[in-house]
Amino acid sequence: MKILLISDKEGWSYAAIANILIKHNKYSDLKISHISCKGNYKKIKSIKNKFDYYFVLGWQNTEKLKFLDYSRTIVGVHSHQSFDNRKTTIDRDVNPPKKIVNYLSRFMAVNTVSKRLNKILHKSGIDSKYTPNGVDTSVFNFSSKKGFIVGSTGSIKNDWNKGINSIIKPACVRSKVKYKFALLEKNRIKYKDMPKFYSPISCFVCASKAEGMPLTVLEAASSGCVVISTRCGDVPLLIQDGVNGFLVDRNAREISNKINYLNKNPDKLRKMSANIRKCIEDKWDWSISSRVWLKFIMDSING
Repeated sequence: MKILLISDKEGWSYAAIANILIKHNKYSDLKISHISCKGNYKKIKSIKNKFDYYFVLGWQNTEKLKFLDYSRTIVGVHSHQSFDNRKTTIDRDVNPPKKIVNYLSRFMAVNTVSKRLNKILHKSGIDSKYTPNGVDTSVFNFSSKKGFIVGSTGSIKNDWNKGINSIIKPACVRSKVKYKFALLEKNRIKYKDMPKFYSPISCFVCASKAEGMPLTVLEAASSGCVVISTRCGDVPLLIQDGVNGFLVDRNAREISNKINYLNKNPDKLRKMSANIRKCIEDKWDWSISSRVWLKFIMDSING
């Protein structure tokens, strides 16, 4: 059996997941290939008959792939933003509209990357499967930190969700600490260079109001960054409050307080750093998560 994994852009998160699944595939009767949509729609159409099945990692990318046979296509739901019109919050779930539910029901199978998303889709009548995100711990290596730097990633355009300018930067300024952001619009860092970005960071802040399971949080944690995060998506499954990170309300004052605590308690910072790396190694390494993804693919194919 041959399956084509289709991501959005080369070098982005979906492509990284596709390459990981190829790397960890142990099924001898499953041949996996990968291609990104951007600039390749004509090529995908020309090679589609070479494959038995397709897996479009972000369902919204199927809008330009209508030439695929949906009955042989798997799609993924990775974010609330792909259907909720920006209405999901930390404390409020939003179901996909009926139009999207009907659309997703046309596909062979649907996966999600968070238990919260999976629960929402099930309530909407979609028999989705939860496949946890992961991180390659051999790429995002643990590193000892020198000095104290706060880091985060995101987009100024999506500040309404990520809170880089509205929450995280003010928290850093309030705490009078050095900070380092990887932004899509400014000084964008290629995915292959992200391990270098995380390496000097002491703590990583996620102030999102809605996420699936952010890969950036997993990558930062794998790199030994203590994570300060809102209770978005499945982040509470990773963070043990006060043990390997902090779960906070979505405001600059509380985030600043946690930054101050870590900055003033270097021994605690080092211990929490080691704890979060250990948690990643035990539960979130792609060598573990990929098994669930690959079994999902095989189960979907075999009916």
